[in-house]
Amino acid sequence: MTPGPVNFNPKQSSTAMQKTGPEQHRNIPIPDGGGILPALWRITWLLTARWTPNALTLWRRLLLRLFGARVGSRVFIHPSSIIRYPWHLSIGDRTFIHHRVLIDCNGPVSIGQDNHISQYTYLCTETRNYTDFRMQILPQPITLSDRVWLAADVFIGPGVSIGSDTIVGARASIFRDLPDAVIAVGDGPTQVRARDDLSQNNAASPDKPPSN
Repeated sequence: MTPGPVNFNPKQSSTAMQKTGPEQHRNIPIPDGGGILPALWRITWLLTARWTPNALTLWRRLLLRLFGARVGSRVFIHPSSIIRYPWHLSIGDRTFIHHRVLIDCNGPVSIGQDNHISQYTYLCTETRNYTDFRMQILPQPITLSDRVWLAADVFIGPGVSIGSDTIVGARASIFRDLPDAVIAVGDGPTQVRARDDLSQNNAASPDKPPSN
């Protein structure tokens, strides 16, 4: 039996633009901009990591840790990926970050365990206060729980949290939170449904008592 669609209210207040009031950002670090440390990080990655073969992911993990990132074990980070301000980044064990992924850590980015972030995906923590003529940057955190798969060319907007076991289809743009164990495709996204494969796997589990 295929589960029905998951109900979402498109007017709910979890969209990125509805989180941009100044009171929500008092505890968020000021954007790093063009300081010495960001410049040093960009130069270091370009000269010592960008050209390295895929097999040297241990070296790339070490570089990220040296610049303040919290990186778990057996994490794969492709050399062509771009990570800005890694001192705001946390990555759990066994996560794969594939080629040309852009992770903008102007705000905190937390990535759980066993995630797959596919090629050309963009995690964007930056929005701007459009009510201020200075259009100042208002960084907002992004959180990916465990066992999340972001397919190719996905955009994750500022302030978004994605639940465990959730799949986001290729080229989707996500601007609001997603719960656990759903499949989301399209912009917004336009279609969200529950994952029936997880319920089938749970039913087949020997640890689960049979239902009457």
